[in-house]
Order: sequence, then C-alpha cells, then structure tokens
Amino acid sequence: MFFLISIYHVLLLILRDRRYIVILRSYNKDPEDISINDLKELPLVNIIVPAWKEGEYFRDCLILITQLSYPKLKVIINAGGSKETIEIANSYKMNKNFTVLHQDVGGGKIKAINDCLEYISEGVIFFN
Repeated sequence: MFFLISIYHVLLLILRDRRYIVILRSYNKDPEDISINDLKELPLVNIIVPAWKEGEYFRDCLILITQLSYPKLKVIINAGGSKETIEIANSYKMNKNFTVLHQDVGGGKIKAINDCLEYISEGVIFFN
C-alpha cells in the first residue's frame, strides 16, 4: 500500500506539480506589481497549522503567515488543548483566507493534519 501511495505522489509531481514549479521559478515580479493575469498562473498554496497547547509560539506563527505577500494563500488551522490556543485560532476566523477547526482530545497531530487535508482540493500543501 505504501508503495502504491508513493508511486501516486511521484506521478503527481511529474505530471502536475512540475508545471507549478516551473511557473514559480520563472516568476520574477515584485509582489506589488502583480496583475490579474499573473494570478491565473500561480498555484494556490495551502498552509496547514495543527496547534495543541501552543500559546505565544502559535500566535507568532500566525502573525508571520499573515505578513506573507504571496497572492494565492489558504491557511487551515486545527487548534485545541488550551483556552489560549483556541482563542488565538478563533481570532483569525474573520480572515477570508483562514479556516479554523478545533481538535478533539486524544486525536493526535496526524488526526489534526488529516482533518485539515479534507479542506484542500487543489494547490501546493505546506505543513507548519
């Protein structure tokens, strides 16, 4: 099973993701000079942020993500474990690029990541 999954992801890289990588490497514009036509060429980047009792580190991470200038960005947060972590995550609910989920006790990091993956249908995935 692992072998088949590995082959599947290698084929995805060869057939689909390589096109995105070539476009990103050839993209030499200043983020301030992006036009609507340029946005059609850039892939969506999904950032997955599972957080369990993270606190200040989690807040700093999200602040840095909001400062990114990449035009097609989607952030999926799965937070839990402490009231502080959940409050930090909930403060980003109004941001249109953020999706906030809540982790259940005992689910673990893999379960949190898998829950986030259900919200992704296209683009590049980055785990934080």
